[in-house]
Amino acid sequence: MEYQKSRPYFKLPVAILTMFGLLLLDGCSTINDLSKNIQKPSISIQNVRITDFNFHEMQLTYDVAVKNPNSVSIQMLAYDYTLDFNDNTLAKGKQQERLAIEASGESVIQIPMTLNFQDLYAATQSLQNTDEAAYRLASNLTFDLPVMGRTELPVSKKGTLPVLKMPEIHFEDWSIENVSFSSAAINVQLAFDNPNNFGINVNSLDYDLMINGDRWANGNALQGARIEKKSVTKLNIPISVDMSKVGMSTLQSLTGSQQLDYRVKGNFDLNLQHPMLGQTTFDFDRSGELSLSRN
Repeated sequence: MEYQKSRPYFKLPVAILTMFGLLLLDGCSTINDLSKNIQKPSISIQNVRITDFNFHEMQLTYDVAVKNPNSVSIQMLAYDYTLDFNDNTLAKGKQQERLAIEASGESVIQIPMTLNFQDLYAATQSLQNTDEAAYRLASNLTFDLPVMGRTELPVSKKGTLPVLKMPEIHFEDWSIENVSFSSAAINVQLAFDNPNNFGINVNSLDYDLMINGDRWANGNALQGARIEKKSVTKLNIPISVDMSKVGMSTLQSLTGSQQLDYRVKGNFDLNLQHPMLGQTTFDFDRSGELSLSRN
């Protein structure tokens, strides 16, 4: 008769099994207590500000304050945003960004976006005739919370933003103030058409004047000039032409009566008189044909 070998059988003492059971129950109790104590962070948009701009587009940055009420740190994983004007979406984006929020701490998250004015006008044509636009900014922040896991929280804000309109620069007139074999004094007049509902201070203008394909002068002018709101302001630029550099053909042009081809280009350094705006630049390039008048 053959006998089968049986495997050894170990029996855990009742005390050890009881201890394991108590530890398991205690662990479950700890998790339940932790889940009851974990709170979602509170979020709010503190500010929407213009951090960069020109007459084509502006960069907006909104500051989102995140308060962590928990005794442990939490992680932000990502955010998205949607910017609407008159129920038309003008900017939309999503970004993966990890950020630790300390226990019982607060952090301010800066989220930038870019708004193009041509897109704004195309989406809402009525804004072309307004000075400000009402907006609604909506955002969702995604967090990794203890026990709760991945959690998405919404936040929104409404307000108004200035709508910038493109200025127009016109070559208005020029005249000879004085002319000699060594130099000529010319006054160039530009017309600055400002369609915006705020004044503009000119910090400076860097200009370049070309006549019949030759550079007559370049320099800096108009420091401290003032552009009025919603109006056309005449700007006079005194220019000194060095005859030794441009040649005798220039003198003949100045003393003759023929039509001259001109090109004037420049870069304005401007300070926009609006509480949300400030310093920016504006380039222009104008060309055409006209004759000189002598004062």
